Amino acid sequence: MLRFWLTFSGCFLVVTLLAQDKKIDSLKRVLRHIQNANPSFSKDTQTIVLQHQLSLAHYYYPDYKTAIHYANQALELSKKIAWHKGQIMSYEDLSRTKFKLGQTYESIQLAYQSLTLSEKTNSLNSKLIALRLIADYFSTLNQKDSAIYYYKKLIKIHETKKNTKELGACYLNLATTLKTLPDADPVPFFKKAETLFTTLQNDFWLGNLYYSWGDYLIVKNQFEAAYDYLEKAIVYFKKSGSESDLAGPYQELAYLYVKKKDFNNAIVFSQKSLELSAPIQNLEDMLWAYESLFNAYKGLKDYKKALEFHEKYLGTKIQLLSNDTQKQLNLYRQQYDNEREIHQKTIDNQTLTQQQQQTTLYFLIGILVMFLALVGLLLWNNRTLRKKNAEIQEAHFTGQTTERKRVAAELHDNLGSQLSAMRWSMLAMNKNILTPHELEIYDHILKMMNESYDQVRNMSHHLLPEELEKEGLLHALATLTRQLNRNKKIKFELKIPDLLSRLDKKIEFELYSILLELINNIIKHSKASAASISFSSRAQNLQIEVSDNGQGIPQEVMNNGRGLRNIQQRIKELNGTFTVQTSPNGTHFVIVLEKIFTIVLIHFLGIGMTQ
Repeated sequence: MLRFWLTFSGCFLVVTLLAQDKKIDSLKRVLRHIQNANPSFSKDTQTIVLQHQLSLAHYYYPDYKTAIHYANQALELSKKIAWHKGQIMSYEDLSRTKFKLGQTYESIQLAYQSLTLSEKTNSLNSKLIALRLIADYFSTLNQKDSAIYYYKKLIKIHETKKNTKELGACYLNLATTLKTLPDADPVPFFKKAETLFTTLQNDFWLGNLYYSWGDYLIVKNQFEAAYDYLEKAIVYFKKSGSESDLAGPYQELAYLYVKKKDFNNAIVFSQKSLELSAPIQNLEDMLWAYESLFNAYKGLKDYKKALEFHEKYLGTKIQLLSNDTQKQLNLYRQQYDNEREIHQKTIDNQTLTQQQQQTTLYFLIGILVMFLALVGLLLWNNRTLRKKNAEIQEAHFTGQTTERKRVAAELHDNLGSQLSAMRWSMLAMNKNILTPHELEIYDHILKMMNESYDQVRNMSHHLLPEELEKEGLLHALATLTRQLNRNKKIKFELKIPDLLSRLDKKIEFELYSILLELINNIIKHSKASAASISFSSRAQNLQIEVSDNGQGIPQEVMNNGRGLRNIQQRIKELNGTFTVQTSPNGTHFVIVLEKIFTIVLIHFLGIGMTQ
């Protein structure tokens, strides 16, 4: 039987090679004919396509050296005419062929070049081919995580595009990769692939699916289920005409029969596997077939046969190890060559960079000198402007202070004196001659004059209290709250930490003005019975909170109140922010002052108002 398979395979190979020779000769004739045509873009693209076909033909011949030759020619011409499709095809051809030659890292680099160009040109089919190549390469290199990443990326695209056959193949490849990992579960992906291949009635892919699934179940020691799946794989491989793919399932069945101690059936299926794998020198399947034959004959106590197949097993294993070692050496050599090439490119780039730097050095120095001169001019100008701005602000503050003093003096000396004189004049009148109605009017006017006189005195005091200039903000607020608490309508509470230094005079002045307006609004509009002003210091920030238990701020005032907008603008000029919370149970304002400088100057950042 083995002699028959060797003879049959040899004849088949000869027929295949003769057919491939005729195809290659035909492609070469067409290529020579096109090369004699007049130069044009169409001629170049046809030449590239023919070179691509010749590369594929030699790849399957196989004649990898010639395949690489045509792929390189196609790539060179594609780059010359900037034809991206031709470059992508050439990268794919070179990647596949070099992988067959064991040049794995270069194959992956070429596949990545194809992927990059495919994404650049929005060529989805080429992108899918490149991703599939990369995923398969990583799987072969046993870099499972990378392979899984790219298979999942392919699955996402195929699910979107509804590419049923390709999606099923990706599910199967992902499951086959996952089954080698200890904690992974490939079964959901086996099932998805089974559903798609059954729908497509694709016998070949169903055979591969059940073969891989059966192998996984053997690893999990689920031997009965594994037997059923391997039997299915054999049925579908036979239906698809893929007789050469039966070696794997036959060998897995032989392994199961050895486990069951059914040594005669183990020998039958091992021989079947060997008859298929030996002619094509599939060393892995041959190795496992020899091992199963050794174990089967050993179980039958035919030690002579067992020794014969054990020797064949060892010989095949040594050959496999030699091949693996050679592949590993090729990988190391290629990795070394790639690193050496990268290092040389780095040196060349550094040399070129140094030359460019030397060429542009004086120019950059000139630009730098001009830039520094410009920066110096801008800094000097900025310093001058800041100095003038500070002088203007100081003059503005001094003017405000002077004007407030003048207005306060006018209110106290003139208007206050006139109201006092009018009050004494009223008191000098003889009330006995007045009628009851006139006496009521007299008492009302006298009361209004007393209230007006008190308000004028308070206004003249609050415009610029002496305590604010002499003792600072906190002392002025303490005096203010004592005065306010003489009126029993609203109880004001002032909370000040012990270690709180004075602020900058201008900031104190502005802050006192805003807090005074806020307090007046509480008195006039809040209908509160209690209010508080509290200071607290945290890290580099000073926080001021003003709250009352009144009726809150109407939404319309929150959105459109003129007083609120005015204070917001004043705070904005001080680089400020503020927060306010209001409800029918009261209003709460939070003012945060950030200490910007090491001196006691503090920038005011925010406040709100009730109305």
